[in-house]
Amino acid sequence: MGNLSGHLIHDTRFLGLLIGLQRWEASPPVWLQTSSARELFFRISESLLYGASDSKFQTLKYLNGRFTDRAMRQRVREFQMHGLIAVCESPINARTKQLVPSNKFVAYLNQHVSLQRRVCEQHMHLIDKSQ
Repeated sequence: MGNLSGHLIHDTRFLGLLIGLQRWEASPPVWLQTSSARELFFRISESLLYGASDSKFQTLKYLNGRFTDRAMRQRVREFQMHGLIAVCESPINARTKQLVPSNKFVAYLNQHVSLQRRVCEQHMHLIDKSQ
């Protein structure tokens, strides 16, 4: 492999953080192993974060993201099978459907955030800038 002493890594703490996050992300539960499932997971998470202020975040059309309708419909069915979401008619527009995350989804999301924070705190001090 040769002498690597000439190679300088500029921010080893941040690189360690990225490696730790990637390792954790590489071992998700079965229902979260595809990129379209992760996209749906984070889109639903975003709807929980901002959904109260904007109803578009909860519609199925918005949740498709960058994947095909077919791929996302399959992921939605899988999430339903695992009890993570329910699909219901929108109270605003009867022609559209919206996803409603279950308590199981929220519990997994909170676990995910907690574990990600723990990985981050192993490498850096986190300061909440909003306060």
